[in-house]
Amino acid sequence: PPPLPRLVYGALPLGSPPSEPGAPPLEGSASVYVPSKVGEYPPEWFSLLALRSVNLAAGAASVALSYLIARLLGISRVSSVLAAACLLLDPMHAILSRLALPDIFALVFLQLAYLAVLAMCRVVERSKGSRLPAKSGATKTRGAAPRYEANADVAASSDTISVSRLQSLRTGVLVLSCIALAAVFSGLALATRWAAYSGALMLLVALSFGIWPLLSRPMRLFDIVFALAIITATYSAVFVTYLALSDRSGSGNAFVSQRFKDGLLDELGGFQNSTASEKVPQEVCTIDTADRSKLECNSAALAALPRNVRDFHWFFDAVAEYNQLIIRYAQEQERGTQFWDSTWYQWIVDWRGVLMAREENNPPPGRGAATQTILYAILNPVMIALVIFFGLVFAAVVCILLRYRSSLHPAVLQSVQPRVAVGIFVASGFWATLLPTLVLYKAGPLTQYVPALFFAQLLFALVIDLLPARSRDVACVLSIVAMAAAYAFLAPWVYYTPLTAAEHQLRRILPKWT
Repeated sequence: PPPLPRLVYGALPLGSPPSEPGAPPLEGSASVYVPSKVGEYPPEWFSLLALRSVNLAAGAASVALSYLIARLLGISRVSSVLAAACLLLDPMHAILSRLALPDIFALVFLQLAYLAVLAMCRVVERSKGSRLPAKSGATKTRGAAPRYEANADVAASSDTISVSRLQSLRTGVLVLSCIALAAVFSGLALATRWAAYSGALMLLVALSFGIWPLLSRPMRLFDIVFALAIITATYSAVFVTYLALSDRSGSGNAFVSQRFKDGLLDELGGFQNSTASEKVPQEVCTIDTADRSKLECNSAALAALPRNVRDFHWFFDAVAEYNQLIIRYAQEQERGTQFWDSTWYQWIVDWRGVLMAREENNPPPGRGAATQTILYAILNPVMIALVIFFGLVFAAVVCILLRYRSSLHPAVLQSVQPRVAVGIFVASGFWATLLPTLVLYKAGPLTQYVPALFFAQLLFALVIDLLPARSRDVACVLSIVAMAAAYAFLAPWVYYTPLTAAEHQLRRILPKWT
């Protein structure tokens, strides 16, 4: 997968193991703890708080961003709260916010990209209605000389032009800033999960063709090229940074080319490039804990590499090869064989979840019943049922408008068409985010469905918002209460609470929830 999550987790202050007095500090694999499975207890020096803090902050931000995006789409406050509640009351979202899993980053960067694009649309559309009307200048007064009236008109006209130019300059800066932010977040989302490419796609489509009624006209060719350049630069910068920091490779590097290995050191700090090994004395890579540490040896070895090994061309070739490896991995890996894999249509109906951890608790005889502690990632079943139902309602509304558009009253069409257009835009985001799974992966863990599900939740809130105000408010309240009840019912699977086997079985609503 793309390397941004590794950079994020690698930059966290996770702690270091204590060393013996007088001994050199531990380095390499001895100073790093990598959890092998969910539920594993780390050593005492390892900071779980620091590891989970990033996901916790991302999860909290995603709920707020869901509300803001819904508001920028023109959805009412009540329905926007419903859109945010779909994330807040989802067991899968809660688990992704508590564990060090990268899927929540793809969601947040995708949301930030959409937020910046919608902000750009708002700025452009508001600027069209903020043109200053031409003013006549000073009011004529009886007895005033005509030349003074003419001078006042010229001065007022000059002031109007100056203010108009200042407003245009401000609008241009705001628009470019929104485009730049959207492009940066789109590049970061793409560098987290390729399935989050829909942020970049939506930005380029909006700039190229507009998004009626959010953006009534396409933008300049310069804006399109500007956005594409920033997306490419951001995406490439993540890979270059990762490769610049990852200067060593292990023994299992046979799948990369010799050119790729030429700029890396082996796992012991030696050279993998024969030319470099000939030009640099072997004692540079000799590890002597009494004189120099392994880190110093690696630094000296990297400094001694020939300049043509890790130059610009090497990084360019390495980034290209890294992406080719991602494509090859997606094509060659046999999906659906792991116990946590499920097909994409099973994601949509919440057919099965992901068992992340299980622990058996068998007390001594006479000390109570045996219990199980399970961490099971599943979507909120009430939320999924509502999302599917109102998604079908929206599809029916679109079909009715297309078939009977000539029979409907113009006032009805005028009031419904903008909302339907926004709904089609949101629905296209859902299918675009799901497209890589449909084409490349076919199957995978349910956690990868979260970014696409976000758009289905927005569409649910949008359809609810089409109801009359009183009915809308009642529907939102009932939906939130029902989702909260389902979340409370499944909370033991979220917070790793011990239950008896019968209590766990009671929560297995569908047969594949195992």
